[in-house]
Amino acid sequence: MFNYYYYLLSIMMYCSEHKQYLSLMAVTKKIIPLLFVAIAHVARCTAGVNITTSIGVPFNIDFEHDDDYYYNDDQAPLPWLEDDDHDEEFSWVVQRTTIDEFVVNGVNLAQYRNTATKANNNRMNTTANTGLEQKPKTKPFLLYEDFDIHHLIKGHENWQELLTYRKNIQNPSLSFYVDKVARKRWLPEQGYDQAKVFLLHYANELNSIIEDEENEVAGWITNRLPRNASFCAKPTHSSELRGNWLVDPSEKVVSTDGTVLREEEALSKAPHYFTSIINTACGTSLARSLKVPPAKYESWALKNVNPGIVVEEKWSHYSDLNAPPEEFNMFVIWGRVWLVQWNAVEGQHRYHYAFILRNGTDSYRPNKRPPQYLPWNDMIRIAEELGAHKDIFRVDLFFGIPTDQGRNMTKNERLANSRIVVNECEIFPTTIFPDKWLADEGARLWRAGYRIGNYKVVENSEVPSNYKEIGVLKNRLTD
Repeated sequence: MFNYYYYLLSIMMYCSEHKQYLSLMAVTKKIIPLLFVAIAHVARCTAGVNITTSIGVPFNIDFEHDDDYYYNDDQAPLPWLEDDDHDEEFSWVVQRTTIDEFVVNGVNLAQYRNTATKANNNRMNTTANTGLEQKPKTKPFLLYEDFDIHHLIKGHENWQELLTYRKNIQNPSLSFYVDKVARKRWLPEQGYDQAKVFLLHYANELNSIIEDEENEVAGWITNRLPRNASFCAKPTHSSELRGNWLVDPSEKVVSTDGTVLREEEALSKAPHYFTSIINTACGTSLARSLKVPPAKYESWALKNVNPGIVVEEKWSHYSDLNAPPEEFNMFVIWGRVWLVQWNAVEGQHRYHYAFILRNGTDSYRPNKRPPQYLPWNDMIRIAEELGAHKDIFRVDLFFGIPTDQGRNMTKNERLANSRIVVNECEIFPTTIFPDKWLADEGARLWRAGYRIGNYKVVENSEVPSNYKEIGVLKNRLTD
């Protein structure tokens, strides 16, 4: 029951921060009474995890007796909501989410004991307060210089504060990792599978082809959208499914901004005009999005991405072609997968189905493991290859099948033909963790690499030189 109230609380905080949908007063009037009911309900629990929210209300949640622990994030860019205040001095305490092994370059970062003071503002190159018996003597982790935030680390930061460091860091080369045009041109060159691309352009590339008039751009895009194939179209300089289109002409269904695929009532009366009407609307939307800046809460890196658009094949879940593929957000800390957020969709809502550790065990239900059909080792390998030389990184993978490919297959055939593809990557990996302790554990491991100090800052050799120079990655097949 708590899950629904937690969702409402997240929406309230989101609206109050971004002021996009409702006024804070309007939301508060509707949600606060429900919160009191939730508090009364949850207070009856006696065997669970104690959580304190940003408003100081303790919740006692019994995960072990709740097999349906779904956490709805509704595409809200919220990290775990927690109190920003810290004690001047505090010590590390083992929690149910604490892991005891997280080895990076021969050093077990999980031994870091999280003892620090706010007054300690210097990088720690000794083992004092780390929980290690001696200074590491192994080969150092090679950290790309544009990811280095050691000068900001004090040792007491929570997950949200560490994310704020990364969000505000102003290194132009970091934009490469969240630039969808650049990534979708670069990933195939590196041998990674992704959805088939139909259309991929920066705004300035379109302007060099046609006049810089919105209606001209819209018409050019519309004429190049697939007419008989299912597709996904979106701006490449935004997140949270803003401006996304999913179109399935065979089923006469369309989705915008992350809503569930649906049949348009107006179009059901004129099915022969579905493609022309939808493609025109989609082309117009994409053209307009090129002049819409990223949201103010996005990272500096994303705000400085050159606008663009991508149109690619639509992917589906093997069990239901109208459902999106299974999505896995792979959190990589110091080049090693720490946690995998397994997302599922039910109706119009996107849920965190599970939070799985690198070894395949559920972080809350140790007896639960990913189904055998998932290529788990390949998923770990891909995430760690792409997350190499970075202190924190998130790799988003799809497991599914192209919608049109699975059209005439049975469910078992679709499963047999499902595969992993890279969707996108993120240097500012926001999410809503199911509880404070999981967020604390991620922050502890992130800080540990800096506090233990077994790393060496090196030049970033991964970002293409022309991207560093001009901020775009040209299409090497045509340019």
